[in-house]
Amino acid sequence: MQLELYAFLYTCCLGETTKVNYIDSKPLEVCHVKREKNHRVFKHIAQKGKTSKGYFYGLKLHLICNQRGEPVRLRLTSGNVSDNNAAFLKTFLNDFQGKIYGDKGYLTKLKGHFEKNGCKIISKVRKNMKKPNLTGEERYYLKKRGLIETVFDQMVNICQIEHTRHRSPRNFAVNLWAGIIAYAFLGKLPQIQEFQPKILEQSVVLLAD
Repeated sequence: MQLELYAFLYTCCLGETTKVNYIDSKPLEVCHVKREKNHRVFKHIAQKGKTSKGYFYGLKLHLICNQRGEPVRLRLTSGNVSDNNAAFLKTFLNDFQGKIYGDKGYLTKLKGHFEKNGCKIISKVRKNMKKPNLTGEERYYLKKRGLIETVFDQMVNICQIEHTRHRSPRNFAVNLWAGIIAYAFLGKLPQIQEFQPKILEQSVVLLAD
């Protein structure tokens, strides 16, 4: 069942890259972090990781979605793999073409490497860093990064990809792949509107007046 679901997900449920794509990760807890030493089901698989909300014990679902809210690429890692891990990004973004928008977690020294291969990573920067020189269109799409958070929210709350009662890693995988497949078949996926230069120009004129 596990392999069949995985094959169906990759062959029938993933969308195509668009000119705008978003990247982020979702921690998947397998137990409360205080019980990590007593947890046996995911021993040697799950690891302690840290997010903006604090520490967790489990795995991470790394996802790229397009502007229509369709999953494009996904990868599952242990919880201690950071979003900007060099080895992970080189594998995850291998042969990826187009622009990807992410949060500060995707600040990486490999941006030049990826741009040479046709992949441009656009992310927010820290307060002590120089602001990147972005076009009006790129600034617009960077502000819409909440799209992928909405995608994760629907996967968790509607398709139930996360819970802490798994009795085996196989059961976890079946539940995760089935949940992502269910998300792909939802009636209406979250999406963002196309950038419209005329609206931006009108806003600039109003501010100037």
